Amino acid sequence: MLQLRHIMSNSRLGYIDALRGMMIFLVVCSHVALWMDHSDAFVDFFLPLRMPLFFFVSGFLAWADYDKAMLKRRCSNRFWKQLYPTLFILLIYTFITGRNLKSVFFDTYKAGYWFTMSLFSAFIFFAIIAYLIHRSRCSRKQTLAILSAVVVSIGLIGFVLKVLYMDFFSLPAVCLLSFNTTLSLTPYFFLGAIAKLYRPELERYLDNSYLIIAAAIVYTSSIFINYQVVKPFLSCVGIVAMFGLFYKTRKVWQNDGSTAVAALRYMGGKTLQIYLLQYFILDLMVIVAPHIGFSFTASEPLNIVMIIVPALIVIALCLSLDWLLRQVPPLYKFIFHEQKNR
Repeated sequence: MLQLRHIMSNSRLGYIDALRGMMIFLVVCSHVALWMDHSDAFVDFFLPLRMPLFFFVSGFLAWADYDKAMLKRRCSNRFWKQLYPTLFILLIYTFITGRNLKSVFFDTYKAGYWFTMSLFSAFIFFAIIAYLIHRSRCSRKQTLAILSAVVVSIGLIGFVLKVLYMDFFSLPAVCLLSFNTTLSLTPYFFLGAIAKLYRPELERYLDNSYLIIAAAIVYTSSIFINYQVVKPFLSCVGIVAMFGLFYKTRKVWQNDGSTAVAALRYMGGKTLQIYLLQYFILDLMVIVAPHIGFSFTASEPLNIVMIIVPALIVIALCLSLDWLLRQVPPLYKFIFHEQKNR
């Protein structure tokens, strides 16, 4: 039904799809814990990494020479295939759950749908910068300087606003645009673009297993400290560790014909659909869970299982729902602006 084998033969980067699949799995795990009102060390461990890595990978894939035609084409594509489905499904979700439409849209987190909106805003900002770089015919070093300056500037602006003008983030217009989350995550998008710009050098570093191991050790040590103090640093270290791990094992993700590999890659190609559909399943799970004896215990290993298993069920149901929608091509194209045979 899911046509897992088909994805193994396409031209996409296998390790990128697998990495995205792993990240959407961790996101769903975190939402399972949140919906079940449970704080878990397994979920918290990946907190500094989950969303920054998504933005980093998006920036990595977004980098290109943006002439006027590409700028127009990619911005249009992002609107119709990312922002439009998000807004459409958010409206349906708001209606079904009986929420107040105004309160949802003027909330920073948009009932959980803030992520794709912030990602769209980050892309538009990046695309404009990339177009100006292309138009100015900047060298690679000049491009690096510009992108780095953007990262530093956004970081400083975010720091100043949070320290001196906290009320700024509660303004209705700011909440409407999810400016807080966008501001905090956009630097990782630009870091991903820098990584793609210097891809040969990056791959040379990532071929060094000691670098990946060192990054993993530093990140893992974060469980013993208050990582909020150094969260941006830990996010970057975590990105190096996770991105490096999947790059280092890229041959497995590209060529291994096992079902597990194909499934993870398939999930990576369906991150938008999983992210948008998961909340319907999660709300239903909260209702059903007490009747099937779903509850957390004092045993952390067992609690991890109690998060992972429902997360896999949620993902499977999201992919099944996506498959059902694809059986009605006009409806699927209307919602996701994609063809049935993707």
